[in-house]
Amino acid sequence: MNTISLEEELSLMRSLIKVINKKGIKPVIKPHPRETSDKYNNLKDCDFDIIENNFPVEEIIPNLNPVCVIGYSSTALLNSKVFYDIDAISLSDIMRSMSDDEMLHESDEEFKNLTSKYVNFVDDVEDIEKLI
Repeated sequence: MNTISLEEELSLMRSLIKVINKKGIKPVIKPHPRETSDKYNNLKDCDFDIIENNFPVEEIIPNLNPVCVIGYSSTALLNSKVFYDIDAISLSDIMRSMSDDEMLHESDEEFKNLTSKYVNFVDDVEDIEKLI
């Protein structure tokens, strides 16, 4: 089993942040409750904010009024679209292309099958420019 490394994930995040910044938007990262905010210390060259991670993101979506919500395979993506009509973008296809982890492939494919009517799936971070 081989999920992507932290370095690969941070490289993906760096690319994502730069694409979003090109649109004049400063992204906000809300780490998963099991993550620590120091995970993103290597992204100091990027323009983004980090918010606390001790609560579900759904609690703050209405107050942030985001352009979109971006994630991997998360109920926050579905909830953003269904409850708040905020566009949701999944990076799970990108993550899946970077990994040979069969369990990741299966769970992401299942998530995609269940949510594709509500969530936009991208193959490349550059595709996000068209969606925001």
